[in-house]
Amino acid sequence: MIGLPLLVTVDDRTTPDRTLLGGKAASLAMLSRLGARVPPAFVLTTEAYRRWSAEADEQALRTWIRDGVAGLEASAGRKLGAGATRLVVSVRSGAPVSMPGMMDTVLNVGLGRPDEDAPPFVRDARRRFLLQFAETVVGLARDDVDSLLDAAGGAECDLDALQDRLSARAATTGFVWPASPEDEILAAAKAVFASWDSSRAKLYRKMRKIDNDLGTAVTVQVMVFGNYDASSGSGVAFTREPTTGAPGLCGEFLNGGQGEEVVGGRETAASIADWAAQFPVQHAELCALGEQLERDSREVQEIEFTLEAGRLYILQCRRALLTSEGAARVTVDLVAEGMIGREDAVEYACSHGFDPSAAAARKAVGAGAVPFASGLAVGGGVASGRLALGELAAARFAQANDPVIFATIETSPSLLPIMQRSAGLVTMLGGATSHAAVVAREMGVPCVVGVGGHVAAGRRQAGSGS
Repeated sequence: MIGLPLLVTVDDRTTPDRTLLGGKAASLAMLSRLGARVPPAFVLTTEAYRRWSAEADEQALRTWIRDGVAGLEASAGRKLGAGATRLVVSVRSGAPVSMPGMMDTVLNVGLGRPDEDAPPFVRDARRRFLLQFAETVVGLARDDVDSLLDAAGGAECDLDALQDRLSARAATTGFVWPASPEDEILAAAKAVFASWDSSRAKLYRKMRKIDNDLGTAVTVQVMVFGNYDASSGSGVAFTREPTTGAPGLCGEFLNGGQGEEVVGGRETAASIADWAAQFPVQHAELCALGEQLERDSREVQEIEFTLEAGRLYILQCRRALLTSEGAARVTVDLVAEGMIGREDAVEYACSHGFDPSAAAARKAVGAGAVPFASGLAVGGGVASGRLALGELAAARFAQANDPVIFATIETSPSLLPIMQRSAGLVTMLGGATSHAAVVAREMGVPCVVGVGGHVAAGRRQAGSGS
């Protein structure tokens, strides 16, 4: 009997099998079939994950990667580690069931040490890679990575000096820094496979009742650079507003940014409406694709995209996570638009956590309440509790069984245990597509993001929770 494939090229001839390819690569195959502009990619399948987990055969994994890269080099007309326009890739996780933010991704892999005359975006991309690689693959703490960056000279540092510092720090943990672009891809793929068994991924699967045996795929895709020039950037769009269910494309776009900055919440991006005014042709192209995806799937879609030098590329699409209130409106609209029948409506709404009895029992803000701060509401409802200005305070309050409103600069997947125990979330940075927003919608937790700069003058009175 012929076994399942370990390596699959992703194009318009690929069967979008989520169980084998993972959700990300399956969506790329489906998008390619629709004629969307998708950068070339290959996927190490969930069967490759199972083989790697059982045997940990590094030479076999290297061979799979070499075969996949050879296909990318042929389709992209570039060589890994060679030439002025060398092949650069992203290495992304892709479970059969969507687990947003729970597993690892590494961007800008394969650049190598840039020449002195390399364009600014190349040097910027290499700096981003070094920092992300040190944190995601090596496992250095973010504060440690930031301090090493500062010691090397900050954002405009000498990249060789930064790499040397990071490499030396990694060596103290027993990690050998990659010596070649191929080694970078290999290390990133191993980290993505390992992230399936991270504590945050295990907790998320437990929360969502996801089978631990599914495993993850690894998608290796030609990079497009949102930091290329002034006509570049990255964004995430929803075909309908996920909090309220209002129709029309919405989301966020970060000029000059890359995708991890948008979903990671480290930057507060502009709205899709602002992007539409700047790039009307590309916005119209994205709207048309969104409408087509909705017609085909009969569900609200989330779309990740990058603009490089004014050219629109689609990197992923998936079923959008909605609040229960948003799902209620979307369901009514989808029935009215003839996309779903009445018999499917309740099932669709309930799959997003809609519960009529719970909705009726929601808390309300008391009369005369004075706003303390404002931001973007991404999780509906009202919550009350002790304001915890940090992880330690949140953990202490939760242990005392006090309802917690967890306030932080930004959230990350590592904070999932705290977020799970919180009655509400507040972040200083980030927007509607950040990690905090996605998790809050899925858990049905009230959340306000991007509060920084919008705190009322009386804020000091609430500082007792810090």
